[in-house]
Amino acid sequence: MPPLSREVIATFPPFGTVLPVVPDLPIENLPLKLPTSSTWIKFRNLNCRIQNGIYVAVFLHESKISILSATSELVTECERRYQGRLLDNSGGFLPQWIPTPLHSLTVTDYEHIPFSTLRQILSYSQVTYKFRCLVRVVSIVPPVIEDFCVQKRSSTRASEYIYRLRLTLEDPTSRIHAYLCDEDAEYFFNGHPATDLHDATVIKSALQRKINELLGVEEHNLYGSAKSDKRCNPPWIKCCLKSYYLQKEDPWSSRCFKVFGTILA
Repeated sequence: MPPLSREVIATFPPFGTVLPVVPDLPIENLPLKLPTSSTWIKFRNLNCRIQNGIYVAVFLHESKISILSATSELVTECERRYQGRLLDNSGGFLPQWIPTPLHSLTVTDYEHIPFSTLRQILSYSQVTYKFRCLVRVVSIVPPVIEDFCVQKRSSTRASEYIYRLRLTLEDPTSRIHAYLCDEDAEYFFNGHPATDLHDATVIKSALQRKINELLGVEEHNLYGSAKSDKRCNPPWIKCCLKSYYLQKEDPWSSRCFKVFGTILA
């Protein structure tokens, strides 16, 4: 399933989960009259599965669609609750199931900035901007800690290394790939310098503990092992993101994100 464009994402409300609905039957067997955009509907007998790491609803042969009136009791109650959530989160977005006060593993340099949802970040009108968000780290590339650091290409010294990581971040509204590199990564890891981690046992052990906490890996497992992927329960963390582009002639298509101003305590 291709990712949604920024223009499509911008049409959704800033809060709430977007659940894709995919058909599990031929197009000709779908209901003759499909609902239009912004129509309130009620689904029945849907299935659910994970596709590319994301939950999708599956429309089956026995699934049903009911089009609801905008004045129905169910619709008005949903709208009332949603407006209440907007008022409650006017100072920044906090998922309702997160305990308060939030005990984050991280500290940011911009604690005064309100939280943005990942959907708000993806649909923001400017290519380059800085945000603060509340997310979970669901995966890290490379998957092996020894490969977190690579030799700096422009360096004349063989012993000079830099961090090169890509984090997959999620909140209830979307997912984002964000890079964690160079000085931002050293800052994130509380000053642990980039080095050849194949030989740096002490630094590697310290990073192992931090990554286990970040991904919610149980203590008796190791990040990158076969068991750890099945026992992850990532905690919610505060994180600063910066958007930037790689190609001046095509900024939106080359837009990327990176983590900055964040320390994993």
